[in-house]
Amino acid sequence: MGMLILFRPRWLGALAVLTAAACNSSSVSPTVPSDPSNPGTAATGATIGGTVNSGGTTRMSTEGSGGSGLTVTVLGTSISSLVDSSGRFALNGVPSGNVQLRFTGTGTDARIVITGVTESERIQVAVAVSGATATIINIERTPPASTDVELKGAISSVRVGCPTPTFVVNGTTVTTTASTQFKDGSCASIASGRQVKVKGTRQSNGTVLASRVEIKEKEKEAEKEVELKGTISSVSVGCPTPTFVVNGTIITTNPATQFKKGGCASLRTGIKVEVEGTRQANGSVLASKVEIDD
Repeated sequence: MGMLILFRPRWLGALAVLTAAACNSSSVSPTVPSDPSNPGTAATGATIGGTVNSGGTTRMSTEGSGGSGLTVTVLGTSISSLVDSSGRFALNGVPSGNVQLRFTGTGTDARIVITGVTESERIQVAVAVSGATATIINIERTPPASTDVELKGAISSVRVGCPTPTFVVNGTTVTTTASTQFKDGSCASIASGRQVKVKGTRQSNGTVLASRVEIKEKEKEAEKEVELKGTISSVSVGCPTPTFVVNGTIITTNPATQFKKGGCASLRTGIKVEVEGTRQANGSVLASKVEIDD
């Protein structure tokens, strides 16, 4: 058994460990890791760094994958990192949500899941890998320094009612307390389809604790022009008129939709986009323009 590399956590995050058999995946262009103890902050997305202890039946090699023979990939994206000879790796720009990491190399194809990754979060993890099994030994999670949040959009669902409702806006769960201020309405105004503007604080689990909820007037609810910016979480229909999901909202396209900085073939899970379009009666958005962020 190889030596496990541990470090002192500031706090331990909830996580799930997934064991998977070897399978094929699309090719990626891995990058050499930076120091995982100070991986830096990506322009967008989270940062995941750490160390890998590879043992068991894994044969170590220096051919093409740093000094360890292993590559770490964020499944569903093109983000990857070589594991260096010290067992270190670093992944930048990781999308929010439940993130699955895949460790591949000679004799190795294993996966883990890190749940509830949030924008700009920094995560350090120590992983033991052997064959098709990967186990998280330790994890340290640091939420983003800036936690002030402003959300604007339609409520997609209400999970808890008055006096302190919990609801979802643009894929983000919003919670309230007795101190939350409601403008142009009350907690009884919180309902699916209602347009709101929320100001609050991002919590460590990714939810937003609202300090203020502004209820939009009925005439403003009729406005259908929508602008969305976020990461694609899934693609259900491909070219020439793709359908995909951003911030919990289904985006549809038609032959008139304009694509900027890339074509419809560029749309895939993990890609950041800006969408302009029209809200449909079923809550989806018909995109007039889709701009792919570099």
